[in-house]
Amino acid sequence: MGADTKGFVVTEQKNAFEVGEKVVKAIEGLMSQVNYDWRTSSMIKKVQGEPLQFSTPKVTMSTLSQMLMVTFIFNGEERQLNIHFDCDSDGEACGYLDGPKIILSLGAWGSSIEIMMAVMQALKVYGDSYLIENDCTDYELIKM
Repeated sequence: MGADTKGFVVTEQKNAFEVGEKVVKAIEGLMSQVNYDWRTSSMIKKVQGEPLQFSTPKVTMSTLSQMLMVTFIFNGEERQLNIHFDCDSDGEACGYLDGPKIILSLGAWGSSIEIMMAVMQALKVYGDSYLIENDCTDYELIKM
């Protein structure tokens, strides 16, 4: 198991479609900050057979584990952000606050902190949001 950058939102809001949409929009917004014209430049690179620097986030749902997987390319990094909805029992012993929540995880490398910060800012409309930069070190919860 590798190190992850994690975030969680203390909330009873568990609408996967709404949460997924906010996450995708946050990632696309961050892509636009890095490269305003990322969609066009991605199409050109694809036609030219060059590696993509950015891609539109794609969302896959796993009903068994009650999670969403958001896959995308950011600054040439192939990424997968996992969103867990069935994790209310993961409390302080696991590094989270007790109570209902949504937990997000993304491999802790490259632009993981920047991506997770953008996503957690978007999700704080649902409740208190926290960031864990690296879950394999002594960490503090950073409130967004």
